[in-house]
Amino acid sequence: MTEIERTPIEGGAFACVAHDGPRDAPAVVVIPPLGMPAAVVDPFVAHLATALRVVTIELPGAGYASGARAGWGTRDLARAVEQVLAAHAIPRAHLFGISLGGMIAQWVAIDHAERVDRLVLASTAAHGIGAALTNLPAKIVLAKAALSPEPGATLARAIVSDHVREDPDAMGRIEAAIAEQPRDAEEIAWLAAAAAAHDTRACLATIHAPTLILTGARDALIPSSVQDDLHAGITGAQRVTIDDAGHDVVLDQPRATADAVLAFLQRA
Repeated sequence: MTEIERTPIEGGAFACVAHDGPRDAPAVVVIPPLGMPAAVVDPFVAHLATALRVVTIELPGAGYASGARAGWGTRDLARAVEQVLAAHAIPRAHLFGISLGGMIAQWVAIDHAERVDRLVLASTAAHGIGAALTNLPAKIVLAKAALSPEPGATLARAIVSDHVREDPDAMGRIEAAIAEQPRDAEEIAWLAAAAAAHDTRACLATIHAPTLILTGARDALIPSSVQDDLHAGITGAQRVTIDDAGHDVVLDQPRATADAVLAFLQRA
């Protein structure tokens, strides 16, 4: 059963933290994609929670978190993750981040290395969307979300694959989760700005946590070639491609993604 707690972070802001799985199991921290609430990744988390304690963090600009700050970058949001871990007495954990969450996770592993056991970076890049995502699909997705009266739902529909978008149960669950915790276009815009400015390329060599890089086989937003900097920059990083998945591998293929993550995290 999911337990949810509101946790203060710097500047009067609050993160929202969801707990799943046995409390005495090894912990994995999950950072969802841009503007998405924790409930969106529930099926993926449910698979992880069969073996791990799962701590899903909603940062300002997502879910029930509050106090979004225009001007905060991915490094600032990583500092908020560290503050959440300290508040919940989690000295060290595995870390999973997807898309913007993966950008934030990179900074956690760089600036707070003592907190990170193993690192999984899904559908993400070492440099921001302004530099890495020059392709037309990425620009269209962000523009539609920024202009939509329902930016979160518009973004979700754009980043899932056709088989999810055309499944009324799956898409209905995602849209209902977002509708419960709607975010406005201004919040989506500042998170997109944080992603655009992201750049860890000069610091990747300082990541010493064993690292897995996940890519959706049909990801048009951050294709495999864009992740080459991550793979080259992190010593010993491994790569796995999730078949029949686009950008958001945890929504497109929650079980296959969880299986890949568990296999990596539980490896001796």
